[in-house]
Amino acid sequence: MKQETQRIDSWLLEPACGNGSFLAEMLRRKLKAVIKHYRRSQLKFERYAILAVLSINGIDIQKDNIEHG
Repeated sequence: MKQETQRIDSWLLEPACGNGSFLAEMLRRKLKAVIKHYRRSQLKFERYAILAVLSINGIDIQKDNIEHG
């Protein structure tokens, strides 16, 4: 997964995401890569940060798995 988190445009689907812990960690790693590579350009930073967020998706069909207190 490390290689894929370095590729900001790499698409990720978690088919049983629960509360999203795995997805949150993948997003954290992708955003870290965005900061590393694009911090000097506001436009590129914003573009790739949005791309990182949009490239991570999750679903879960079990209601109990996504509810948290």
